[in-house]
Amino acid sequence: MVQSDRLKQKINLALIESSAVIDLTRVQELIEKMPVQSSITLHLQELQSQMDAYFYAKELDHSDLQVRQHILDKIQIIQAELIQLQDLSIARRLQVSLNNIQSSLCHATWDEMSQVRLLGA
Repeated sequence: MVQSDRLKQKINLALIESSAVIDLTRVQELIEKMPVQSSITLHLQELQSQMDAYFYAKELDHSDLQVRQHILDKIQIIQAELIQLQDLSIARRLQVSLNNIQSSLCHATWDEMSQVRLLGA
């Protein structure tokens, strides 16, 4: 039994973040099924780069707030473009993965995403 509440929280967050790796793998698999030069493919590749930066900042124990915000912004852009995707199966799978990444890796709530949308408007 873990005694420290802070340690419990860190362990819990690490488990949640590790689950996002599965969704990142799924995103990569879906990218490979999409047209190479499509806008959504390019945004997904940018998201992957931002996720790399996020993990690197975490590894160095640096503040990741700016990187985190870029990830949330990129997810919002991709979600808006999913409507235009002709393959509904890929669109649904991407939506699930993006939601999982948003909630698990970024620990963002839907309320927070609504605030991001209002600020960006």
